[in-house]
Formats: sequence, C-alpha cells, structure tokens
Amino acid sequence: PNLEELHAYETGLTSLPDNIFDKLPNLKMIDLRNKNELTKLPTSIANVNNCRILVDGNPGLRNSVEAKEQLDRIKNSISSEAMENMIINDDEETKDRVILK
Repeated sequence: PNLEELHAYETGLTSLPDNIFDKLPNLKMIDLRNKNELTKLPTSIANVNNCRILVDGNPGLRNSVEAKEQLDRIKNSISSEAMENMIINDDEETKDRVILK
C-alpha cells in the first residue's frame, strides 16, 4: 500500500488486473509507456488521485476507444485546482501521454 511509483516501461505487458490500483492509494506515478501491448486500462485506474499516468507508445491503447474514455473520465473527475496541474502532451511523438499530477 505504500508504493508511490509503478514503472512498467517497455515490459511487454498485455494486460493488468482490473483491481490493481484499488489498494495503492499512495501512487504518484504510473508508467506504462513504450512497447507494452495493452489494449485497455484497468478499471481501477479511475481511483488514482494526484498521480502521473504515462501511457504513450502503446499502439493498442492509442487505438482503444475504451482507454481514451477512461482517461477522459479521469480528467473530468479531478478538481479544478488539480486541473491546473494537469499536463497533456500533444507532441506528435507522445500525443498519447496524459499526465495527472
């Protein structure tokens, strides 16, 4: 429960359990970038607060309507104060990156 960062960068992940983030309230960063083969995000990702979520470099997520909707719900559910700290990187190479801090 004290885990603050989850780095799964370039691990070839194909899936994550839906409840993986339910018992990790202290997460400050979730790094699922590059060379992972995820096609959806765990539903429990909606439970993280004040956390950077990095997902660029995952073609399956880039093409997933469900993953985009999940990230949009997270962005829409955070407070206006937290919204000021949100960064969305629109750089062509990393356009899938969403960072909530």
